[in-house]
Amino acid sequence: ALAEAVSGSEWKFAQKMNEKARALGAKNSNFLNASGLPAKGQYTTAYDLYRITKAAIKNDDIYNIMRKKKETIRGTKGKAITLVNHNKILFKKSYPLILLKTGYTKSAKHCYAGKIYLNGRQYVFAFLKSRKPWSDIDVLIGIIKKQLKRQS
Repeated sequence: ALAEAVSGSEWKFAQKMNEKARALGAKNSNFLNASGLPAKGQYTTAYDLYRITKAAIKNDDIYNIMRKKKETIRGTKGKAITLVNHNKILFKKSYPLILLKTGYTKSAKHCYAGKIYLNGRQYVFAFLKSRKPWSDIDVLIGIIKKQLKRQS
């Protein structure tokens, strides 16, 4: 619905997504729909998702949405729906702060794009085809901590 409101059709919105992605340096992606759900000819790479995430997370609205554990929204007729963030790490630990967008499809498995706030630094990341998503994030944090120790 948002894609149609912004561009007139989902197809036109996807074309705008492709233009914006290329402007951000994402050269190996082709979007055919607004949802990211599988479509023949739609593809991306972890690097391209990193480039897109790096730009998106600078937006205060995106940052604030990613920090929310839950949000209740109301329809025009007053019906309330509570949405729960799929980022399980938000519920388990407060440090380091890890904000991310989760996704899953059969072909891409678990996918994540986000930002880690650790020791006053920020690390943007994206990965695809994870079979152990929360463990992979823990491994990434361990790599960052090792790198920080080497630098100090």
